[in-house]
Amino acid sequence: MAVHFKGGGPGLIAAVSGEVGVTFTNIAETSVLVKAGMLAPKGTPQAIVALLNEKLKATMTSRDQSKRFEERGMRAD
Repeated sequence: MAVHFKGGGPGLIAAVSGEVGVTFTNIAETSVLVKAGMLAPKGTPQAIVALLNEKLKATMTSRDQSKRFEERGMRAD
């Protein structure tokens, strides 16, 4: 089933709160949540949240990804 939201923000809130199981959005909308370690649905075990955060940070700050961000006028800190 598809649930349509008016923008990425409401969709992200729904995914993080557990209202929906998954959402697709762009990196600009999710980067703040990734940095805060909040990109997992409510009730996700802390060990999984920590692992997700570690892997996403490593991916976003990799040399290849950093180059892609720079080419688009962005950066991952």
